[in-house]
Amino acid sequence: MLPFQIGKVTDTGKQRSVNEDALCALDLSDYAPSGEIDGLFAVADGMGGHAHGEQASNYVIRELSRLFGTGEYQNWIKTRHIDEQNLPLVFKEAVAEINQRVYEAAIRQNTQRRMGTTVTAALLSQDQLFISHVGDSRAYLIHDDVISQITRDHSWVNELVEQGVLTSEQAQHHQAKNIVTRSIGPDPSVQIDTHMLQVSPGDILFLCTDGLSNSIQMHEIQMTLQAHPPQKACKRLVHLANRRDGSDNASCLAVRFTENVPASSRQKRKRVWILLGILLAILGAVGIYFWML
Repeated sequence: MLPFQIGKVTDTGKQRSVNEDALCALDLSDYAPSGEIDGLFAVADGMGGHAHGEQASNYVIRELSRLFGTGEYQNWIKTRHIDEQNLPLVFKEAVAEINQRVYEAAIRQNTQRRMGTTVTAALLSQDQLFISHVGDSRAYLIHDDVISQITRDHSWVNELVEQGVLTSEQAQHHQAKNIVTRSIGPDPSVQIDTHMLQVSPGDILFLCTDGLSNSIQMHEIQMTLQAHPPQKACKRLVHLANRRDGSDNASCLAVRFTENVPASSRQKRKRVWILLGILLAILGAVGIYFWML
């Protein structure tokens, strides 16, 4: 597998009272029940107003974590006759079923407003990334010192940009920039975009909600991610988004892929930590003994 470092931050912003964003970043490389999956990374941006948006985004993240973080997907696919080796299809079908559950939950609750959320999620298996995407949250990848936006925004203003009606700069400041054309929950089925990428040591995966991408340029994201460890980079980017705007929740996560560490080195490092733990325990016991004299 390809080792990685994780950073993640979510923030309510300066104007909202509720954080409708949700995210997860799970290292599953040493967790046997996860099977072929080494990592799960996802962000979701809820909509539908306060409790409804928060409920939808948290449900999607919780279900993805339950299915793939515990290995439950292996039992799940057996009842759906899906080839467990086809992880892109497994991932896409899981997102599709979660969409249906959110839709049904809204009907049961008889909500006046549609409950929905974006989701941009990635599974890591060895050096392969499988991405499922609905909405205007984004996935970026830095590879060979070049940053690329992997996902396409499912938004009304992005459609106008693709039609040549608006420029990218005009879209960024358009009053309707928050209107999405696809999301999880409002309808019983949804079209899901999928991507498959190969990653290498030094690459950085970055997922974020529009509360961050609306106020920070792509080159700024790259500079920050390459200058700092993942957690510090995420903190700086969310802080910058709040300083420039802060009208929306802002969330992001970064995954930096690193060189493989030989098994012998890992075992040696583990032994060092064990010895340090024993030494600290002995020093603590000695300190307590002399303190009681």
